[in-house]
Amino acid sequence: MKIKIVLAVISIFIITDSFSQAYVPFVKEGKEWSELIVNAFNPNNKSIADYRMQGDTVIGIKNYKKLYVVYLPSLFTEINYLFEDTNSKRVFFYDTFTHHDSLLYDFKISIGENFSSFQSCSDSVINKYTEYFAGKLRTKIVYPSSIWYEGIGNIYGVMRPISFCTTGADIYLLCYFENDSLLYHNSALSDSCFLITNINELPKEQFFNCYYSENTLYVKPATTFNYKIILYDIFGRKLIERTSSGNLELNLSFLPKGFYLYEVDSKVLISSKRNKFIIN
Repeated sequence: MKIKIVLAVISIFIITDSFSQAYVPFVKEGKEWSELIVNAFNPNNKSIADYRMQGDTVIGIKNYKKLYVVYLPSLFTEINYLFEDTNSKRVFFYDTFTHHDSLLYDFKISIGENFSSFQSCSDSVINKYTEYFAGKLRTKIVYPSSIWYEGIGNIYGVMRPISFCTTGADIYLLCYFENDSLLYHNSALSDSCFLITNINELPKEQFFNCYYSENTLYVKPATTFNYKIILYDIFGRKLIERTSSGNLELNLSFLPKGFYLYEVDSKVLISSKRNKFIIN
């Protein structure tokens, strides 16, 4: 009887320990982060950074995952190259200026240890524990100015591990997706994962209504005027451009599932109207 109890206790310990040691990888195809960027000197000046992991590339002899970032509303696009050592629980990015790997995250770091960032500053871990976040149990690592989640990174800037290292903008994780499934949304920041801000548009009912529904993008002006609509993919590549002066329906059934951006421009608008939609 005692032997059975001891074996049961050992089994429970092994099972519990195996769960606690399960590592959630950071570098993985189909991940996506949207971040709200707030100008530190002008809080009304806001924008969105949309990061998406898609595709691989080889640099030297090493395989890297591509991390695209699109800034909205400017549609400026950058590409980062990431590599992960899952044994050491470290994430690196390829620095295109120095042509070598720089440490982005160390998820094996312990309480009290100091993390030196590629941003030429450092900070010490003040707490580390497991928390259910974005659909999974993840290791949470707390710094005075940053919070890391295993598999997600810093919720105050995925590409800036130590928040106070850079000034000029406050960054907040708005949404997190895996394979187009929404796992986290900070609705306190915005009702939309892709809120387009800092665009001085007039009330839409005075000019037009533009929306996506059932494989069709609709543009419905309130009055007749000339306008142009451009459709982009998430990487900023132009897919469609049309001009019209009245109602317009664009059949998008030929496009694959994913996130898309559209821009409508006209002389009657103070500035162009941009927004984002999902094809499921």
